[in-house]
Amino acid sequence: MDRSANSSLAGNINQAGAGSLRVGKTLSFCKTQKPPKSERGAPQLRIGDRETIRRWESGITLTYVVCTETFPTERDAVFVMDKLEEAAQMWGNAGVAFQRVNRNDFASFRVIYDIKVHDPDTLAYAFFPNTDDDASRRTLGIYETVLFGSYREFLVATLAHELGHIQGLHHEFPDDYDNESVQWGEKNSSTIMWNICRPMTRPRVQPSDVDSLRSFYNQLQGGQYREREVEVLTPVEARYGLLGWWGRLRLAVGWGAYA
Repeated sequence: MDRSANSSLAGNINQAGAGSLRVGKTLSFCKTQKPPKSERGAPQLRIGDRETIRRWESGITLTYVVCTETFPTERDAVFVMDKLEEAAQMWGNAGVAFQRVNRNDFASFRVIYDIKVHDPDTLAYAFFPNTDDDASRRTLGIYETVLFGSYREFLVATLAHELGHIQGLHHEFPDDYDNESVQWGEKNSSTIMWNICRPMTRPRVQPSDVDSLRSFYNQLQGGQYREREVEVLTPVEARYGLLGWWGRLRLAVGWGAYA
């Protein structure tokens, strides 16, 4: 893996390519893409945008650091560490593997507790595969809504959904809505990447999600797929500096935190 030691870059973490997982009174959705016009049609695993399909190299391990200093207590950080490992296990290394490393080690991405809540129904956000020089664009952020609120029970599912984005998966929308990404695999109304979820349900990674992700990584090795260039990326690692009071303040006012 390539490594970058630049730890002084500032960036807007909410421009990382994948947006926020949001919940509502009757529905939940992630703002990576706009909500669908209706609930007609069946969702499916989807990949890419209008021009490009990006994924990581097959068989690699994405390392991550948990920025414990951003969490209210060490206990909260450890709780998220445990749930993130559980979420990663749901995917069974079908696309890539995930491994937590020590706080000061080089890593492919970081996990933070983000105190800036732009919407009271927002749970989390992540990113799509990228090798941007600004390492802060590879951030998985968790909001207090899912860590302390009534949606705490959805934390594992939320993290599994965000790990899907990190591996290159887009939201599942009804057939008549999304014309940017393309279908891959079989349709499945219970997919973890479906962006609408009723509060009483307990979403989780489905066997079809795992099978489709595995075939996506095994079969698309480059070239084109449905008029989109397939880019296979090598992860870039960086050392993410400590987020002290200044970094937290930047998050609170929406400026983004130092990488």
